[in-house]
Order: sequence, then C-alpha cells, then structure tokens
Amino acid sequence: MIKAIILDKDGTLIELGRTWDQPSVDVTNLLLDKTDLNDEDKEAFRKHMGVEGDMVVANSIYAAGSIIDQAREFSKILDMPVSEIEEILEDTYLDYVKDHGEHVLVMDGAMNALEALKDDYILAVVTNDNRRIAEETLKLANIDQYFEFVGGADDFGPKPNPTALHEIARRYDIRLDEMIYVGDSTVDMEYGKHTHASIGLATEESHREHLKEADYIISHFDELLDTLDIINAAQ
Repeated sequence: MIKAIILDKDGTLIELGRTWDQPSVDVTNLLLDKTDLNDEDKEAFRKHMGVEGDMVVANSIYAAGSIIDQAREFSKILDMPVSEIEEILEDTYLDYVKDHGEHVLVMDGAMNALEALKDDYILAVVTNDNRRIAEETLKLANIDQYFEFVGGADDFGPKPNPTALHEIARRYDIRLDEMIYVGDSTVDMEYGKHTHASIGLATEESHREHLKEADYIISHFDELLDTLDIINAAQ
C-alpha cells in the first residue's frame, strides 16, 4: 500500500505564473545587464532560460530546474562564481514571494485533496526550489501544516537526484515503492520513477506533452484520490 505522497510545489501545489513570472523576468534582466552580450544574444538567452515576453514557459529551466541549475547557466555568460549568482537568484525570488503574498495561489482542488489525505498518508514536498523559498511559499499559501517534510534542492540536490526520497524513507521507515510522486514537468516524471508511480498534473491539454513518462495523468486534484485508490487496489 502507498504510505507517502510526495508533491512538487510550483505548477503542482502552487500556481506557477503568479509567483515565478515577474521575479524570473526581473532577475534575468538584472543579470544580463552585467554581461557584454548584445541585444540579440540577450534575447536568445532569455528564451534558453524559459522567459518569453513577461512569462515563464512551462517545463523550461526556470519552471522545472533548480536555482543551482539556473545559476550554472548564468555562469556561462557571467564572470561571477556560481554561488554568488545562486544567492542573487534566491534572494530575488524570496523577496518577491514575501512582498507579493497575494500572488501565492493554491492550485484548484489542492487544499481539499490535502485535507482528505492528511490522516492516511505521510505528505511531503520535494521541490527544485531552495528550502527557504519553499517553506515561505507554503506558509503564505496556508498549506504548510499539511506537510511533515519539505525538501529543497539546496539540501538534497536537484531533481531527479533521489536523495530527498531516501531521506524520507529513512526518516519514516518506509520504502521508495511505498511512495508516489505528483508533479507537472518532465523532470518530475523522471523523479517519480524512483517511487512506486509518478502522477502528472496537466491542467491544460498542452501540458500533457511534458508528462509522457507519467504512470498516471490527472487534470485536476479532484482526480488524485481516485487515482490513489486504483494504485492501491492494484497492489
């Protein structure tokens, strides 16, 4: 039987655009201004990172990668240590979340699903965010109380590195095949392969292209409980 449900944060629990679009655009412009790139190369780099206009593209480096992933990409065009770039990125995101708590919106149906699941499963978040940002975001969204474990990329390495899953297994004396992972990106589905099953959340039809490796796909959190029933019944 499944004993733990591990969830991604942005794009899964929390609406992605409201919390990531503007700070990603802002920090991209800030760091690009420190380079000698011409306007054409700057625009190409924005697209490479996943910024188009004033929005972040789903499944891009910004949407699915960790802050250390982002910092490493910027280090290719900046004469700065990766650690310094990472600090700038983390501080920018954290300050934005703190100053714009009204933009931290829970995905439709997520709160009801968490309430229904909390008594029967260990609930955890593993994100490619750094932990400080993750904990602040969950607190502002008023869902932090549901989670016994929050793992960030700065503590356990970025997904699909399974170190955080092994820590959950050790801490709660369960096996990886007694967990499932719920996410919205290609990286999440690769990460979920370390567990019993990966469940992809596709709120739009176009999102399904990022979830080809998913064991199950849901379009709304209302479907999560029925999917868990199917998984448990098959064991």
